[in-house]
Amino acid sequence: MPRIRTPPEDGAPPDVAAAYDRDRATLGYVATYPRVFAHRPAALEAWRALNGAVEASMDPRRYEPATLATALRLRSSCCSLAHGKVLAEQFDGPAAVVDAATDPAAAPLSEVDRAVVRLADTVAAGPPT
Repeated sequence: MPRIRTPPEDGAPPDVAAAYDRDRATLGYVATYPRVFAHRPAALEAWRALNGAVEASMDPRRYEPATLATALRLRSSCCSLAHGKVLAEQFDGPAAVVDAATDPAAAPLSEVDRAVVRLADTVAAGPPT
């Protein structure tokens, strides 16, 4: 749950309601990030455009492990769960996702996927301090 007050699903302003409806239609629920961005609908649409451009340029089988690695590095439980769910249901199964989250060396990834996961983790970690 976000730590900021988010617009409620019932009685939300029209642009916010549309954002919530879009998530419900594609995911079956309203994700956390649209709730947080709901205070700035233009920022939400800009985020969706950026994310869509990145996702469209990658194979989904490669996008999900990279995104899971990023979410794990950032300690984002909601994103880790969301992308882990996609990875488990559409690609590798639950056991492989547990391996990816707890012991990446044991995860059933190709060498290219391992390199993508390492890169995503390194980028998410930020520069050394």
